[in-house]
Amino acid sequence: MAQYLAKVRDTLQRFTEWTIEKIRRIENGRVDALAETSTCNTIEARQPDSQEWTNDIIKYLRIGTLPEDAKQAHKIRVQAARFTLIGGHLYKRSFTGPYLRCLSHSEALYVLAELHDGVCGNHSGGRSLAHRAHSQGYYWPTMKKDTAAYVKKCNKCQRHAPIPHMPSETLKPISGP
Repeated sequence: MAQYLAKVRDTLQRFTEWTIEKIRRIENGRVDALAETSTCNTIEARQPDSQEWTNDIIKYLRIGTLPEDAKQAHKIRVQAARFTLIGGHLYKRSFTGPYLRCLSHSEALYVLAELHDGVCGNHSGGRSLAHRAHSQGYYWPTMKKDTAAYVKKCNKCQRHAPIPHMPSETLKPISGP
């Protein structure tokens, strides 16, 4: 954050006039979602590229290179049978539908943000959001887990979710005569 502050101060010195304007939170929903997505993308970009799930499959499909570990090599060979490269992008063969575009984790977060609270978003639940991403032609291995986590972190979904009616104390069964 200190680097960003220094960059902002340096940039502001180049302007002759500038103003800071407060925008109400209600009018700022899309920007908040975009900022949250960019924060997640920044965190993911810092992680080593070797952790990306598509790298080994793409290497194998392009040039036939496999990892040194025999178990890992076998796993990649089996997985690669379900994938194909089209125009430099990795696609998963679907059983009944078209090819599914394979996404990195940062791309998946962007798609989730757009599908969940974007222009056509409806703040659907985790399973519904995963199904929607799949039907839009996207795939990544942790879809269900990621969509459930994304919905749990959505402020609006948590604020406006129906409150479960739980009894104040545990119920005791009554036996019949």
